[in-house]
Amino acid sequence: MTERIAVPDASPAGAERGGRLGLRTVLIVVALIELLEALFDLPDLFWGVHHLFGEASGSGYAEAITTAHLVCHPLLAMAAVAFAATGRVRHAIIALGIVVIMTLMNHLPWLGRLDLAKARDLQWAAKQIVVFPLLAAFAIALAARGKWPGLATALVSIPTISNLASLTAYVVGQIINGF
Repeated sequence: MTERIAVPDASPAGAERGGRLGLRTVLIVVALIELLEALFDLPDLFWGVHHLFGEASGSGYAEAITTAHLVCHPLLAMAAVAFAATGRVRHAIIALGIVVIMTLMNHLPWLGRLDLAKARDLQWAAKQIVVFPLLAAFAIALAARGKWPGLATALVSIPTISNLASLTAYVVGQIINGF
């Protein structure tokens, strides 16, 4: 006779919440960086976004997009922190991916002001408008399918880490060369 041995059900959701401490830590750090950035930008919401655009504030759509970004950015960053802290890695990746897509939408009104003949503007546009949203879209797709969470975490973290590295390099350059 054969006896059946009862094996406890190991559901993917339970496994996702309990493990992946390294991915959770990376996502929490990235989400906290995004939250700090969002909180630094939040006063612009109360001063009115029209002062950000100056003379180019003729478009109500640009101001509406910027207002939506200023409202959603801290909420999505807080959601990503909460999801990562509770072990919902997939949800945290999707929230951070949406932050990157919202940032793209926020940058769209400024495209006309760029001088693409300058290497700096061209590099910025390539990163912020093309590469980062594609990385976020791939990360969202991987997270939604539940495939390769390490790769999805890396893809969604690259924009934040790159922007932080650029800011750090700028600040160090300003300190070395003087203000």
